[in-house]
Amino acid sequence: MITVAAGTALSVVGGVVGGVVTAPKGLTSMAYNSGIKKIVESFDDGVDVPSWYTCLDTSHWFIYVESKDRSRRAIYTLSGDTPKSGLRGLPLVVEELLFDPDKTDKGYTSEEIDGFKSDRDEENFSRNYNRCNWHFLDKSRFKSWTKTLKAVRSKVRMINSRKDDNGKPWTYNLRNYNCQTTSRELALVIADSPCYLSFRMSSIAWGI
Repeated sequence: MITVAAGTALSVVGGVVGGVVTAPKGLTSMAYNSGIKKIVESFDDGVDVPSWYTCLDTSHWFIYVESKDRSRRAIYTLSGDTPKSGLRGLPLVVEELLFDPDKTDKGYTSEEIDGFKSDRDEENFSRNYNRCNWHFLDKSRFKSWTKTLKAVRSKVRMINSRKDDNGKPWTYNLRNYNCQTTSRELALVIADSPCYLSFRMSSIAWGI
């Protein structure tokens, strides 16, 4: 089984507690589940559908995947330098932290070609892994590590290539582009049970 998990770490900056519309009691409705299915089905067709999801807390969120024997692992998060003025309005991007000591990964070339940065520094991976409180979410719907990694990277590229109506990169905001929305999107497209996974992530954010 390939594990998918969410991690939260304390952050000086971040979002705010969302409104009651995102409370867990509303997360099992048919309309809500149909939106999740649209995100996943569109992804499978090669189409990027963003997730509109109000940021619920001030912690920094990560998504973590690991191979069956834990010999290969990866962490994904929205990243960027944090000025004193905060993150709002900054063109942040999703980055990968890869733990692959045997150097088995052949699917990544460079940030310029692949559309995202892949950090292979094992100390940096351990530092970010250890700073988080991890919560199991689901298993991957893909049967192999290679296919799981390929799928999540494909969604990373989609997220990082988003442009607004003026052709400029998306910028950090609390509605549809923050560490919670991007973590949720990455987890959804590889989850075996995406609707339940979304419920789990919202429940974790609400502390229940």
